[in-house]
Amino acid sequence: MSLFDVLNHRLLRVAEYQRPYAWESKQLADLWGDLDLVGKDAHYAGTLVLQKTGAPVVESSAGTDLTTFEVVDGQQRLTTCILLLDRLRLALEKVDPASHEGLAEAVADLKRLVHVRVDGVDRVRLELASELDHYWAQNLLQGVPYVGTIMVGGQQRLKAAAEFFEARLHDLVEGVDESLAAERLIDLKKRVGRLRFLVYPVESSAEVGVLFETLNERGQSLTELEKVKNYLLYLARQLPPGQQEALGKEIQRAWAEIFRNTAAFSWADDAVLRAHWLATQDPRPREWKGTASIKAKFPRSRYVPGSVRLEAVGRPVLDEDKTATWDSLYNDVRDYVSTLERCSAYFRDLHSEGAAYDGFAAADAQEARRWNAALARSDVQFPFRPLLFAARLRYPSDGAFYAELTRLCEHFSARVFAICRFRSNGGQNDLSRAAHELYTGAKSQAEILDSMRRWIWAWAPDERVELAFRLEEDWYGRRSHKYVLYEYELYLSGKASTDARPWRDFMDSRNRKTTEHILPQHPDADSQWLQDFPGDQHRRLVNSLGNLVLTYDNSSYRNFEYTKKRGVEGQGTCYYSVKATAGERHIASTYGEWTPASVRHRLDEIRVWALARWHVDPVVDAEADEDPFEEGDVPVEEVQTGGDG
Repeated sequence: MSLFDVLNHRLLRVAEYQRPYAWESKQLADLWGDLDLVGKDAHYAGTLVLQKTGAPVVESSAGTDLTTFEVVDGQQRLTTCILLLDRLRLALEKVDPASHEGLAEAVADLKRLVHVRVDGVDRVRLELASELDHYWAQNLLQGVPYVGTIMVGGQQRLKAAAEFFEARLHDLVEGVDESLAAERLIDLKKRVGRLRFLVYPVESSAEVGVLFETLNERGQSLTELEKVKNYLLYLARQLPPGQQEALGKEIQRAWAEIFRNTAAFSWADDAVLRAHWLATQDPRPREWKGTASIKAKFPRSRYVPGSVRLEAVGRPVLDEDKTATWDSLYNDVRDYVSTLERCSAYFRDLHSEGAAYDGFAAADAQEARRWNAALARSDVQFPFRPLLFAARLRYPSDGAFYAELTRLCEHFSARVFAICRFRSNGGQNDLSRAAHELYTGAKSQAEILDSMRRWIWAWAPDERVELAFRLEEDWYGRRSHKYVLYEYELYLSGKASTDARPWRDFMDSRNRKTTEHILPQHPDADSQWLQDFPGDQHRRLVNSLGNLVLTYDNSSYRNFEYTKKRGVEGQGTCYYSVKATAGERHIASTYGEWTPASVRHRLDEIRVWALARWHVDPVVDAEADEDPFEEGDVPVEEVQTGGDG
C-alpha cells in the first residue's frame, strides 16, 4: 500500500505506550538515500501494524469518511514521512506559483495528506502520544513558535528531523531557477508517493505480539523492552477472548507507564529488566540473557495448547488441561508485568532528586532521598538495583528499612568501589542473591542488613580504607576523587552553615575544571613551590588527595604561588573569597603556608572524616558468610582518569 493510500480515509493515533520519536541522523539519511535512488520504481519502506480504535467514523469537510486507527508498529517511519511531506509543502510554497502549472495542486495535495478538516476544525492526520503531540501538531506542523524552556528527547529529535529535511530540500533547489526548483520538488513528491508499506490490520491488543519477530527490520532496532512486550502479547493471544483482551490491554497500559518512567535514559531498558529479573526470578547475574531469559521463563511449550515440542524441561499440554494452562499463563504474565511496572517506577525514583516515595513516612522519605542522592554520586548503582527493587516490592511502606538499606548500599559503594577500588561488579553475586532472598521472604530484613555489613567489612575493612589514604596515593587519576571531595565539601559546608553548590555543577561535562591542585601540576621553574617541595616531593605529592580541592574554575588560579591563591578576606578570586567552595575557604583559614606537612595534615583530616562518614558497625557474634571474593576480585588501576584540571 502506498504512503498516500495509508493516509487517505484514515485518522491515525500513536498509542501512549509507544516509545517517543527516536529516529536520528542515520535513519533519516537512509530514508533520504532511498528517495534519491528510487527513481520511478516503487520502494518498500517498512511495515505498519494498524488497529481500529472503535472511535466513530467521522466525515471530513470534503465528504470523505475517516476511520481512526492506532499505529501499533511503524510509528517512527510514518511520523518521519509525514514530517517530510509537510517540509516539502513548505518548500513548494516558497516557489513562484507561476513557475510550474502543477505547483498549486501539489501544495494542496500535500496539505490534504498532512492535515484534514473535521467539524470545522483543522486536524493533523497523525496524532502522537501526549508528551509529543502538542509540539508535533502546533509547533512543527502548524508553525506556532515554541516558547518552552526545555525540550524532552522526543521533541529534540523531531526538531532535528525537521531541520534535516529543511537542509536537504534547500540543497536540492539551491542555485536553480524557480521552474527547475518546482520540477525537482514535485518529482520528490512523486518519489515519496512511491513508498510502499506492508500494512497489517489487527483486531485486538493481544494479536499484536504475533508479528513481533517480523517488525522493525528497518529503522531503529527494537529495544529489549519492546521485544519482551511483544513476546508477552504473543503469549496473551493464546488465551480465550476475554482473558486475551484483558491481558493484552494490561500489558499495553503497563508498558506505557514503563516507557514514561524510563524515557529519560537510553540505557534504562536492560537495566530495569535485568535488575527486576535478578530480584524476582533468578539471582544469577551470568544467567541473564535479556529477552531469551523471559522466553525461557515463559516458554510457549508450557502455555500453548497443542504444542508438540517435547523438551527435557517440559511436557506436552493435554487438551483437557486447557483451563488450568490458560489460568496459569494469565496469572504468571500478569504478575510479571505488575512487578516490572513497579520496578520501573522505583528506577525512576533512583534517578530523581525529588522522588516522592509514596507510602513512606515523611522523615523516612527524606532519609531515602538523602542516601539515594549520595549513592547516585558514587557513580556505582547497578549492583544494588536488584536489592533496592526487592525491598520496595516486598515492603512497599517500610521507609525506615529502605532508607537504612540505601545507606548501606552507598557505604558499600564508597568503601569498596570509590576508596578501595574494587571492580564495580564486585559482590554482585551476593547482592543479587540477597535481593532474591529478600523478595521471596527467605531472609528477613535484619538478616539482609547484617549481610550487607558483613560484606562491607569483608571487602573494605577499616584497615584497607585507611591504606587508600596513603600520602603518595594518586587520587587525581580516579573518577571517584570528586565524589569523595564533594562529600567532604558537604561536611565542611554544614559546619560553616553554608549551602554547597549542586553536585552537577562539579560533574557537568561542560564544566570540567572543577578540581584544583593546590600545589600546581606544572609550577614555574623559579617559583616558591619548588623551594617548598624540593627534589621528588612535587611528583610524589601533587596528586595526593590532601593536595586536591573542589573549585568552580581552576583556571583562575593558574600556577600562582600559595599566598596569591590563598588571598585575604574580602578579596575576589582566591580561596578566601565568599564565592569559593567550603573546601577552599577551610584551606585558607587553616593553612598559612602550603608545604608537604600541610598536605599530610589535610590528608589526615580527610582520612579521619572518611572513616566517620562511611562508618559501618561490624556484625558481632554472627556466623560469617562464605568468602565473598571471586576470581578477579582485587583492587584495580582504573584506565580512565577522572582528572580535568
